[in-house]
Amino acid sequence: MAGPTHPIYIAVMLIIMLVGLAWLVVNYLAGESIPFMAAIGGWNFAIGFSLIVIGLLMTMRWR
Repeated sequence: MAGPTHPIYIAVMLIIMLVGLAWLVVNYLAGESIPFMAAIGGWNFAIGFSLIVIGLLMTMRWR
């Protein structure tokens, strides 16, 4: 049986989820003002939600 999850794994998991959330918030508030976000367009939602889902999938290995 495996031991508890390393604290770095937990930190990375939380950071990935927070970056995804921040990506979506920035997209809603200032996406049109930021050139690379405006160029990406609708893919901003895919990027933000993908980061959140990756973080959530990481929670399955958290012990």
